[in-house]
Amino acid sequence: MKKILIFAVSIIFLAGCGGGGSGSTSGSTKDVDMLKGEPYTVYSGNKIVKNTEGTRVKITHFQGNRESIIVLVEGNATIIRKP
Repeated sequence: MKKILIFAVSIIFLAGCGGGGSGSTSGSTKDVDMLKGEPYTVYSGNKIVKNTEGTRVKITHFQGNRESIIVLVEGNATIIRKP
């Protein structure tokens, strides 16, 4: 009986230890249709698709960071999170 109780308590403890967390390096998994002037965070492996001719974006990246900030300046673009 004592072993069953210890096993049950261990399972409850371990179930609370896993999962989620905001430390993901891939960010959101949903594709994003960009809005003009709005900043978006992009991660390594994301893809930017320019949907119209003459689309321009501004990309800001700081050395050592895993992500960059991108702003749609002109046109129409989509961020593909998992290409």
